[in-house]
Amino acid sequence: MADGDGAELGVMLYGYDRAQALEVKMFLEALTGRRVSVFGGSGLGDARVSDIIEGEEGENFGAAEPRMLMFLGFDDAGIEAVLGALPRDGNLPRPIFCAPTENNMAWTLSYLLEHLLEERKYWSEMEGRRA
Repeated sequence: MADGDGAELGVMLYGYDRAQALEVKMFLEALTGRRVSVFGGSGLGDARVSDIIEGEEGENFGAAEPRMLMFLGFDDAGIEAVLGALPRDGNLPRPIFCAPTENNMAWTLSYLLEHLLEERKYWSEMEGRRA
């Protein structure tokens, strides 16, 4: 599910408590058949995204809104597989999804979340206009 070079798989989560983060980890590992690192961003709004994912795995979880999941090391097929398999209902709230880019790696987590919310609002409005 990752690029052919055997890159490690991981996710950065925001808005999930520790138990939910563990559930996400187990879901992704079962789906991919590989170990998945999980980084938390709760309480780290002023930190750069790159610093969070280069930090300690398994830290900084806490329930908050919005929920966000950044794919790390997943290729397009892997991301599509996760999006298709993640239940839309159940005990795990569905997050806003994103992937690292050259730009957003330098942003603070707070700025990334603002950007993702603006993007979601835009697409929601576009969808409403088509209906």
